[in-house]
Amino acid sequence: MVFGLISDKLPIHRAIKSRIMEAAYEMNSHNRYPLSVCDIIDKEVNNGWQLMYLNTEILKVFEKHFDDKVEKIHHWINKYPPGGFQEPHTHGDCITFVYFVDIPENSGDLVFNKYIHDSVEGTICFFDGNLEHHVTKNKSSQDRITIAGNIVVKL
Repeated sequence: MVFGLISDKLPIHRAIKSRIMEAAYEMNSHNRYPLSVCDIIDKEVNNGWQLMYLNTEILKVFEKHFDDKVEKIHHWINKYPPGGFQEPHTHGDCITFVYFVDIPENSGDLVFNKYIHDSVEGTICFFDGNLEHHVTKNKSSQDRITIAGNIVVKL
């Protein structure tokens, strides 16, 4: 699986965004690294329809751009406090996505090699999980909030 970046709008219900923001702000932020809580969506957002709604909306956008059938979707919330960043890394053989929930000005950039992706609030970006990427330092006075995840497709 090799492809570039695919970016699209992902309008989500304001009640979902509100709950994601609440969950993110409940997360502890004592260091410069992003806080990634893999189960927070299940624990905090999942009161039935909310998790199903979020998955459905992500998959709708995914299916517009890919013919692959989804086997599994795993996502988490990232909270980058002021000064926070993410070191270069990959996710392996999957399709990775980032949904930009709350992106204050100067709160860091999603970077692939030398390409800087325009992180626009309310959009989702899909990319090959083997593509090395990182997030630059949050130079704002506010937290940067994203939902990231991996989609495993059926072979």
